[in-house]
Amino acid sequence: LESRLNQSEFEYFKRTGYCDACKQSADITKGTFEYMDSLANSSLPEWARQGAVEIKASWKILVEGKDINSRYYTTKGYFLSPSNETLGPYTFGLTGLHILRNTPRSSKTWYWTTFEQVDNVEIYDKNPPKRPDGKELIPSFNPGPAGAEPHYQYGYDIVGRFDVRNRFDLSDSIRGNPVIEPQRLDSGDIFPQPNRRPVNCSRVTSIPEDVKKINKEFQARLAGTPWEYYEMVNAIYPDPDPNTGIFELLKPNGEHHEPDRIFSSTPALINITMEAYLTFKPAQWSVDNCLSCHYDAEPRSFGNNLGKSDAKQTFSYLYRRALPKYPETVDRTVIDKVIKIINGKKFIEYDTTIIQASKFNCDSIKYMNENYH
Repeated sequence: LESRLNQSEFEYFKRTGYCDACKQSADITKGTFEYMDSLANSSLPEWARQGAVEIKASWKILVEGKDINSRYYTTKGYFLSPSNETLGPYTFGLTGLHILRNTPRSSKTWYWTTFEQVDNVEIYDKNPPKRPDGKELIPSFNPGPAGAEPHYQYGYDIVGRFDVRNRFDLSDSIRGNPVIEPQRLDSGDIFPQPNRRPVNCSRVTSIPEDVKKINKEFQARLAGTPWEYYEMVNAIYPDPDPNTGIFELLKPNGEHHEPDRIFSSTPALINITMEAYLTFKPAQWSVDNCLSCHYDAEPRSFGNNLGKSDAKQTFSYLYRRALPKYPETVDRTVIDKVIKIINGKKFIEYDTTIIQASKFNCDSIKYMNENYH
């Protein structure tokens, strides 16, 4: 996976100084926090005046003889093994793409859309194309065969992985609906693991018919290019009318927006390649989509003892990647290692990576006086 931002958003972080986590925290304390631009500054080149845009892309290594490279947007790249060894170069094919855009119309919720490569979980062709090795093409993340792809009720193959009933256990105080994912790789592990069972997926929420129609139109326009083999899954945009909006957006603390509640257009939107384990994740107030994840994305505010009700709702997790410009100690992270026993079997999960805020010099008054006059 990779995340990128456009020049408009880059200039926003540069102008505000929010690349420094303590500047974010200081501005929240002073009440001077600036939200991201929905329109770009006119001083930027014309092509960069579209407002803030973020993308997240997923890739897979194309295997010689098995993948048809012409059906992918490709690039050459390397990756780090669990032992920090650089491997490559490999030919990577784009399998999924999130696009997040902030516009004047969508400034309260952003505008979201996601795309996938058409062969991810199903082969649409009535006469499946032949792979370079002469065999029929099968999906990238489903065992096939073409035209008879298995469907998984929960979005991916759970046989032997966990007790499905635990997925609905809302008594879990951490996540509300625990999911046991395949164990993650540790330093020193062989990658790829030769005997590791792949995670086979299927689409739970179908692509809407009106979206399929739009896909066909643009695939025809893009014929002869790799982009004819991509499809939009759906989009999310704000709908201020509670009579037509079908998904309510909440504050980071789970409260309603007042006096006017905020609604959007789509209750469920998942990209198979990036959210395989969220495909069928019931929550107390929604089915998972972009907003039900990003609703609690907020700037850094450590050291100020801010409660959730005081948080600034920004929808972008890039704020959290900022580190203090002047840390008191070497940056440290803590991995919360969770061990669960299900049906007599031990499962190990690595939960949230937490930046140790207490190690940073973010005393708001001292920091503002020394660094931001």
